[in-house]
Amino acid sequence: MVSKVFFIDSRAEEIGESLPFKAKKLFYEAGLNRCVEKGDKVAIKIHMGEWENTSYLRPNLFRIIVDTVKDLGGEPIIGDTTTLSYGPWPTRVTAYYYNQTHTRHGFTSETMGCPVIVADGIYGEDDVCIRVPNGVHLKRTWAAKQIIGADALISVAHVKGHDITGFAASLKNIGVGCASKRGKFLVHSAEFMKPKVDYTKCLGKNCPWADVCEQCCPEDAIQIGEKTLKLDFDKCVYCWACINVCSFPGAGRAISTPPNEVDFSDIRIAETTHAIVNTFKNGKVGFMNYLVDITPKCDCIAFSDSPMIPNIGVLASFDPVAIDQASYDLMYGSEGIPKTKAEDLNALAPGRDLFKLTHKVDPLLQLKHGEKIGLGSRKYELVKVKFDRREFLPKDLPQIKMLKKFYSLHHPFREYMAELAKETGKAMPSYE
Repeated sequence: MVSKVFFIDSRAEEIGESLPFKAKKLFYEAGLNRCVEKGDKVAIKIHMGEWENTSYLRPNLFRIIVDTVKDLGGEPIIGDTTTLSYGPWPTRVTAYYYNQTHTRHGFTSETMGCPVIVADGIYGEDDVCIRVPNGVHLKRTWAAKQIIGADALISVAHVKGHDITGFAASLKNIGVGCASKRGKFLVHSAEFMKPKVDYTKCLGKNCPWADVCEQCCPEDAIQIGEKTLKLDFDKCVYCWACINVCSFPGAGRAISTPPNEVDFSDIRIAETTHAIVNTFKNGKVGFMNYLVDITPKCDCIAFSDSPMIPNIGVLASFDPVAIDQASYDLMYGSEGIPKTKAEDLNALAPGRDLFKLTHKVDPLLQLKHGEKIGLGSRKYELVKVKFDRREFLPKDLPQIKMLKKFYSLHHPFREYMAELAKETGKAMPSYE
């Protein structure tokens, strides 16, 4: 099967060629408007950035999608989910903290024109258990109730690098971003393995996070001594709170994720994506990928490195595997940007896999598995969409009428020009 992936470039040289207008044109050309029927509850899945991250997609890039859904008679909501905890700052671990983050980043009901929700509830447990079709590692998982309960789903993903999958796009946006805490935990540790501890790395009481580490365990299984820690594995319930604390700046990183020869998270992301997409009726899920501000790491990191690949454009499709494969191919064929991670890796020339070089994982593994289980096809036809800015230039200009009336009453330069005419002896232009 060959899937169609629609593409529009990000270049703009004239008024009316902005990226939001191009995205709206692409939305219709790709047929994503067919996802939305009048009265549909439409979940628009986005990522609103981690605390202090600056490379997440800007709110106005999503607002145009919200307005388009409204034009089609749909009732949109903008949504994302809570995370597993991984930082000593207000993050997105609960809805309370995520609300602080997305408000700080400009995502509110006022700016978006629709509700902005944390779709898996206050603590990330407002979820639904769903079956995983053709699952190899997972037979079931849990997804956010407010997303699964919608009539249609539009994924709007920012394409960038990722520590686990090499790069992140539509599959990551759905397979992790729509999963609740239980679903995310299954993505990262379906074997329910206990953490790995290297007691020689623990800083003991000298660790700046010693008290936090001891207090974070819900089973009181951790004790911090003068030189190292004690962990009672019989009490451990796989919550990974200690792993997160031990990754904080200044910690010894004595506690880490379970030792695996292979990390299957990327495979589980594909399986979770398949499960979530499968809960919607055929033709009710659409995907958009933005290839702009392509940074080495994910927007879930609390900083942003410089983009290492030039802006390319936006893609749209009904096939999540095909759109991610096309995104990868476009980036693979692009040159790197000097004085960024691309130059650090000596990989400025096209044809270098910057994501594999950066993260030491196969970025295509998630797509290969997605194709294997029937999520989509890596074979695609890239359809380049022609854009005519005249379609988006306003036909009526009320501000011009307002200015005409204002100028007739009081032109800003009328008095000044009269004085200048006296000083220079030149006649003042007539405004009658």
